[in-house]
Amino acid sequence: MGVFSLVILRKDLEVIDFLKGDELMRGASLLIFFWVLGILPPSVCGFGKVFKDSLHGVEVDLPPGYYLRVPSGQGRILIKNEGGLGGLSIFMLKNPKSWDPGYFIKVFSISLPTSKIFYRKIDKNSVMAICEATYASFSPYFDAEYTYAGILTERWSSPVRAAMFVRRGCHYTLAMVAVPPSGGSLKDLFQVASSLKIQPPFRPFRSQPVQSVVFGIPAYYVDVPEGWRLENMNTMGTYGEIPCFCVKGREGGACYFRVWTQSFQSMFFQMPIGMAKVFVPGQGERPWSSFILSPEEAISLYLGFWGFEIPINVEVGKDVVWFERLLRQSIPSPIIGLWVRHFYFSGRNFSGEGVLGETRMQVVNMSTATLSVGYTGMLGIWWGESEKTRSLAEGVIRSIEVNPEWERRQMKVMTEEMRKEMAHRRWIWNEFRKTHDYISRLHRGTIKAEEVFQEEMARAYTNILSDYTYARDPETGEVFHLEDDAREYWRNAEGDIVKFEGEVLDPRALEVEGWRRLEVRPEGFGKW
Repeated sequence: MGVFSLVILRKDLEVIDFLKGDELMRGASLLIFFWVLGILPPSVCGFGKVFKDSLHGVEVDLPPGYYLRVPSGQGRILIKNEGGLGGLSIFMLKNPKSWDPGYFIKVFSISLPTSKIFYRKIDKNSVMAICEATYASFSPYFDAEYTYAGILTERWSSPVRAAMFVRRGCHYTLAMVAVPPSGGSLKDLFQVASSLKIQPPFRPFRSQPVQSVVFGIPAYYVDVPEGWRLENMNTMGTYGEIPCFCVKGREGGACYFRVWTQSFQSMFFQMPIGMAKVFVPGQGERPWSSFILSPEEAISLYLGFWGFEIPINVEVGKDVVWFERLLRQSIPSPIIGLWVRHFYFSGRNFSGEGVLGETRMQVVNMSTATLSVGYTGMLGIWWGESEKTRSLAEGVIRSIEVNPEWERRQMKVMTEEMRKEMAHRRWIWNEFRKTHDYISRLHRGTIKAEEVFQEEMARAYTNILSDYTYARDPETGEVFHLEDDAREYWRNAEGDIVKFEGEVLDPRALEVEGWRRLEVRPEGFGKW
């Protein structure tokens, strides 16, 4: 098979963004696709970020915010938006024995509402359609990530205008679906499609399963080049199975693994707490000595696990806020946020990309500052001594396909473990709150006792210098400030205070007569 490229006329790119209402059909008639053999005109290309996958023979020029996937088991090429919603899904199908382009595209668009599909036959081998439907309607043409993104971003039922194109070649039929992301346009997707080149693979490959060590079924499928070997390093973690595998050849290789870090800090001034845990590939969860508080730190940490130097550059994709809300419950106004980011990084003879989710919770009040930061996601790294080897290894990462049955079982285990974890965290929070309240009471008691002590010491010091003291009637609680010139102080039945210096007293006789001995303390008897 030769090198094929899909091209769109420049004037049609300028028209497609202005298709509204009754103009839709007229604009569609101006949108003409055609195949050419060879080099693309420079007027329809030039995003500047060329992805070359020698393993599958795919090359495409992508704008910022898009990435390439070639799951050979699904028989399609996915050019996806980083937000999860939108992109291109391209199918390479064997030619049918009989060809009716109109019937073919109607079957291809069977999941869409027919009342909002406008068909246009270009020539005897080509047909296209402009479709108006919701993002949910296009889910059969994409993968599970598309569905997750639609649900999480609450755009699942939002309307979108998309395009379909079918072209019959000598041996294969190309079918393409273009769904622009929210705020995007079909023009950019057509320009991406125009830069797509498909050629024979550089080296034969075959799809191999990455077996689950927990469920006994394939967890992933990955394309392994001829002469390379697959190493399965899946392990069990707190929230289910942790994927990790490598595909290695003599001059290069690729690895795909789960990233998981959790850092917790509590700045309560009397009881500071700090702990961190990370998942080490091939070993499981381990306590860690330092806090991981940024996605760049998480990436550098995992690159170190595989023996790579810190990347020369880390390109951060546009943040996609999937979930962010303010909770007002029993804890004082915590901010909980989830950000999902795509990363591309490179170093000496290696490159990589991945998706990381950041969860961050911060609680601040007058006596406590608590910060919890976690990173989870998947990273792929490919390396090689030559550019061709690195391109082969990159194709391995772009071919990864998740087994839906494994994902379903994994989600069930994860949900149950998260339910247990949340119950445990609630228990920890309640214990922490009780401990905090107990320490606060002790602290307040200590401060109060210190104030009383300082006040009594001041009174005692003053009385000693001035030869005065305090005496209290134990029956009535009255306190008297008296000159300290006697050994004992008594109060008779009439309420008079009598001082005794050296006389011999019979306390029992005095008490029978109604006298009361006064308590004497130079520091006084607290506040009165």
